Amino acid sequence: IGIIGPNGAGKSTLFECISGFYPPDDGEVELDGARLTGLSPDRVCRRGVARTFQKLRPFQGMTVAENVMVGALTRTRAVNHAREQAMHWLSRVGLSEKADAFVLAQIAECHEDVVSGVELQNPATGCGVG
Repeated sequence: IGIIGPNGAGKSTLFECISGFYPPDDGEVELDGARLTGLSPDRVCRRGVARTFQKLRPFQGMTVAENVMVGALTRTRAVNHAREQAMHWLSRVGLSEKADAFVLAQIAECHEDVVSGVELQNPATGCGVG
C-alpha cells in the first residue's frame, strides 16, 4: 500500500492515527480484524505497526544492526532472534555489509533515502519485523 498526496493532504495524520499517536475523528483502525483504535503507540507497535519520524535519529554509539535490533526486540526477548531479524532486513535493503559499522549522524543523514523502505513511512523502525 502506498499513500501519496500533496503537502497538507493528511498523509502524516493518517499514519499518526494508524499508529496510535492520534485518535481518529471517526471510524476505527483495525489490523487483521483486531481493533487498534485507542491503543497506545507501544501497544500498536507490538502488534506490528509502527511510525517513525521523517528525520532519522539512530542511537549513537550502537552499530547499524543494533539499531535495527531495537525494533525487533519489541517483538521478541531473544537477542539472537532479534539479531537474525536485523540481519535479514539489512540484507533485504542491501545494507548487510554495514551491519557492524557504528552509526554516525552524518552517515545516517547521507543514507536516509537508502533505508527509507524498511518500515511504514520512514527509516529505522524494525517494529514490523517478526
